[in-house]
Amino acid sequence: MADDVLKTHAENKVKELEKEEQRLERELRGKESFHRAAWAEYGSELCSGEMLADEDAIRDDIAEVGRKISLLKKFVGGKLDISREERLRNNSAEVAAQIVILQDSKKLIDGELSEIVMVKNLLAVTF
Repeated sequence: MADDVLKTHAENKVKELEKEEQRLERELRGKESFHRAAWAEYGSELCSGEMLADEDAIRDDIAEVGRKISLLKKFVGGKLDISREERLRNNSAEVAAQIVILQDSKKLIDGELSEIVMVKNLLAVTF
């Protein structure tokens, strides 16, 4: 039951974000149009870098909204199970602990290898 409520909430959030995405796309088109007109009128007197940065910032916002929409649609479509969060956190913690153990083992092995190489270099012996 709780999943149905969350999915309904997610569907509503998708609609809200899609409106935001459309608003940003209109804003981008308007900004691009304004910049083209200003460039045609004033040309090199303008800072094209700032104009492009403004447009890129809006594109970044559009992309971020798109990512949010995709995630919510993935959840609504059943391809993302949010009930797995605790299990995934535990798995991540276990993997992190294993990484620490492996890194410590590697340091010990690398230390011994370094000693072997140093002795061989001191004796000028090659195998």
